[in-house]
Amino acid sequence: MMEGGGTPVISSTTGQWRGPGHEAVLHDHNQDYLVFHAYSAANGHSFLQISTIQWDQGWPRVGALP
Repeated sequence: MMEGGGTPVISSTTGQWRGPGHEAVLHDHNQDYLVFHAYSAANGHSFLQISTIQWDQGWPRVGALP
């Protein structure tokens, strides 16, 4: 990673949410979920977010934040 490798698992894609992080993975009934927090750009409060994880050649793909 120090030499430019790696990719983010999740990032903000709009101005509505900032600082997604502190991830945990939950596996339930053959589906993986990413559980994390993100901060509202409107008021700065932290909110729980849950997104599904899809696997692409062994690497996770997580749905974008709205």
